[in-house]
Amino acid sequence: MDFNNIKDKIKKPHNIILILIIILALVIRLNYFNDNQAVWWDEAEYLLQAKHWAFQTPNTGFGEVRPILLSFILSLFYRLGGTELSARIVILLFSIFGVYLAYLVGKELFNKEVGLISSFLLSIFYLDIFYTIRVLVDVPGATMSLLMIYLFWKGYYQDKKYLYWFGFAFGLAFMLKFTTGLFLIVIFLYLLITEHLRFFKIKELYIAGIIAFITAMPYFIWSYLTYGDPIRGVIRSSGDGLKYSAQKGFEEAFGRFASYILQTNSHLKIVLFILLLIGLISFYKLIIGFDLVVRRKEKSLNPYLFLLIWILIPLIYFSFFFHVYDPRYLISIFPALFIIIGLGIMIVYNFLTQYEKRLAIALIILILLIAGYQQNIFTKQVIDSRSNSFVQFKYAGEWLKDRTEKDEIIFNTGVPQNVYYTERDTFGHGSEENFENRRENEKINYYVLSRLELAPDWAYTYPSRHPEIMKPVFACDNSLCTDDLSKINSNSITLIVYQFV
Repeated sequence: MDFNNIKDKIKKPHNIILILIIILALVIRLNYFNDNQAVWWDEAEYLLQAKHWAFQTPNTGFGEVRPILLSFILSLFYRLGGTELSARIVILLFSIFGVYLAYLVGKELFNKEVGLISSFLLSIFYLDIFYTIRVLVDVPGATMSLLMIYLFWKGYYQDKKYLYWFGFAFGLAFMLKFTTGLFLIVIFLYLLITEHLRFFKIKELYIAGIIAFITAMPYFIWSYLTYGDPIRGVIRSSGDGLKYSAQKGFEEAFGRFASYILQTNSHLKIVLFILLLIGLISFYKLIIGFDLVVRRKEKSLNPYLFLLIWILIPLIYFSFFFHVYDPRYLISIFPALFIIIGLGIMIVYNFLTQYEKRLAIALIILILLIAGYQQNIFTKQVIDSRSNSFVQFKYAGEWLKDRTEKDEIIFNTGVPQNVYYTERDTFGHGSEENFENRRENEKINYYVLSRLELAPDWAYTYPSRHPEIMKPVFACDNSLCTDDLSKINSNSITLIVYQFV
């Protein structure tokens, strides 16, 4: 290994800036790193499955629509003595790697300056930071999407061997988050427009497809053994057709999309939105020269076309075909927007340098610093507002775990959270008749009600209708969880545990 060569590379200005950006991203994420926060429903599903594979604890509540790679990775850490902290560190590493990949993709599509800007904007982006502290597949999925894009572009235009790694990355990404498969559509449409049918002659793409299929085979085998269908989870999680009319879909998609792009100080919105528009101005070349792209006579426009398809395909899918609309589902397209903002910044920079280069540099740095400051303020507001969400399940679950046997079953409509914290089988939604049948035939000693995950109507009146067989033993109000019920504000109870007597 040539350490002098490595030192020379590190000393290059672009690499120094990149290292500082990565350090900044790490510092920001560690600042919000909280191992004591409670897990959400989705988080609990991935974590309880990891515990199940590691310790054979119950996995009730793990949905068939969930991919398995994250849970499998976390189960390895559990086997090695890891805890929930290990899971959060895994997500953190994915996030930091994503910041680095944003640079690589921006550099490959355009240049180092655009790569650095997009990397910086992702490092301070509130949505990425917020979901970095959650054990969910959204940030890892976005990171794997960036890796796929980088390996595809590098492989198709520079060294075909990178396509093999693209296939491997796609197989992993698919098992991590099914909707990363949208980027296969992005790449296919891009190649169809720019290469027509010529790309079908590239053998490395076929080999990449085989590698991807083999890599993803563990999921298909597991799904078949578990559900009797190798693609059941994929189909069940793929949406429900045209859910919205065109007008409603676009209103919801673009309305929310715009608000999530720059949801900070109003003046900053204007500045960055203007830079985004300036960046979009560069797409005029693509519009007037689209026929040249199709005829393969102007390959310099190809990156613009790729960016456009990269944004549109996920946006259309999650606007019209998915069962819910949530900003985290669009995390993977924000790096494309940041690249466009980078193009806009470079247009402004090149214009100003004609008059005063130092002023141009100072202005760009000032804009980015203000963006970072405002994003940090907004990130803190969002994280603080959700920091204690579902914490009642955590305290109640830990309390129940200490007071139940492994073969006990608990009634709680927060099924995955309860299974994760108690490591006890849990059931929730259902009829009163079904509940009575189960209570007669199974070992059920505790009954949990909450305002967090709503139970059927009959469940809330059940304790008052059967006071002779159950008593409250643990409760949470807006500020406290305890088994000393005298300390609980009865007017603001959010969760209560009953014991059958």
